[in-house]
Amino acid sequence: MHLEWRPVAPRPDGPAILTSVATEEAAELARLASGQDVLEIGGAYGFSAVTMALGGARSITSIDPHGGETWLGDTLSTMRRNLDAYGVTDQVQILAAYSQVEMPRLREAGRKWSMIFIDGDHRGTSAETDIANAFELITPGGVICVHDYLEQCCCPEVEAATDKMFPEGPERVVATMFVSRAR
Repeated sequence: MHLEWRPVAPRPDGPAILTSVATEEAAELARLASGQDVLEIGGAYGFSAVTMALGGARSITSIDPHGGETWLGDTLSTMRRNLDAYGVTDQVQILAAYSQVEMPRLREAGRKWSMIFIDGDHRGTSAETDIANAFELITPGGVICVHDYLEQCCCPEVEAATDKMFPEGPERVVATMFVSRAR
């Protein structure tokens, strides 16, 4: 499966945001985030953060370097504009950092989240590190979602990394999003 990047408006009265999150994945993210404190790895232009905030997330901490090292370019100002356009700026804390550096800092600070959405660096070792760090930051019974799980065109290492880190497999897969409860 290959997910194309395309502009999508999370709500009909708002601006379109460039994303590769499928419609059914967005609906599942909004449902899972309702009433939760969410840690997002990979914020890009803010589509998933906006979707989860509009779905009723209590709070979202979004980690992304936003530095322009990928084809996405420097995404921070665009993400901030999108959060503002949808009125969810107060629900989302942006940490402009690499997840492999920031997640251990958050663990040392004793932070925990009831939902973690991983859509960051798609290289195998990075995905494994993000998942390993997520295990340390999730509350008991919390939900971990990994995007691009079945995306073989552009992100083939994500599935192998996720399968390695979750040998028991997913609770379910929605399009290319792996969903599992914390161990």
